Amino acid sequence: MKVLSESDVERLIPLVRAVALMEAGFRDFDPAAWEIPLRIAADLATARKSMLSMPVFSREHGRIYNKLVLCDTGPKRSGSSRATALATVWDAASGEPLLAAEWTYATALRTAATAAAASKLMARPNSRSIALIGAGYLGRLLLRCLAAVFPLERAWVYDRGPEQARKFQDWANAHLRLPVEVATSAQLAVATADIVVAATDSSLPVFDGRDLNPGTHVISIGSYRPDMREVDETTLRKSRIVVDALDHTPQESGDLISGIKNYGVQILGDLTWLLRNPSAARQSEFDITLFKSAGFAFQDALLLEALLNT
Repeated sequence: MKVLSESDVERLIPLVRAVALMEAGFRDFDPAAWEIPLRIAADLATARKSMLSMPVFSREHGRIYNKLVLCDTGPKRSGSSRATALATVWDAASGEPLLAAEWTYATALRTAATAAAASKLMARPNSRSIALIGAGYLGRLLLRCLAAVFPLERAWVYDRGPEQARKFQDWANAHLRLPVEVATSAQLAVATADIVVAATDSSLPVFDGRDLNPGTHVISIGSYRPDMREVDETTLRKSRIVVDALDHTPQESGDLISGIKNYGVQILGDLTWLLRNPSAARQSEFDITLFKSAGFAFQDALLLEALLNT
């Protein structure tokens, strides 16, 4: 059995390769070739944790992939991930374990790479400014991915914890050739951005859709449970929406559950549809577009299969 550390995963799958794997994998995705149940969640209240299991079966490869995620539901730890993960690959016929890998970095990587793949077709190509709402671990990787595919010149970060935002700024100044400023409010961050990223664990919307400029592209990647919301109904109603997975995200994300039920929000399609119809999401430079990702196990399987064959 192959065993990989987090540093092994980072070395073997650089950012550009991760984006390419998501683009190719989603473009060629055939639901009949995969069995992907909804994620299984268990709350561990006294430990202030929750455990997620995300299994998937590939009929083509005859392999089962599973990710276990331990989520921290207690106070935030500045600059660190609020979830840690472990992923495994098994031969479905024999039950033999083939690979085990530390998967915290890879979880953020596949989420960020998927958002970047979608945004290449949804945001305006000349997008130069970005606002990040949520200064956590995932936001760092997403900013790196987006900086690799857009000519970004300026970024704003806002977090309810000012110290968290300042630490994000310090990290960005040390690791990126991109000026990052701390915004004193979500409104100020959003008002001047070509791309707006929401990467939070909030149960309430984190910015006001009335502050979005025409042509803005929104990425929402934080709310993956029905009790989570980070995008308001104004944003949902005025946006052309694409999701990562039609069979999963509208049933799992509180943003979309509420928007569809209460406001009749419509979804154009999923990322597979978008990659096969590259010009379908944005019809003019004034369209507001929204990519909503709750994450699903197929993304992990794409990376795991690549690592198994590397």
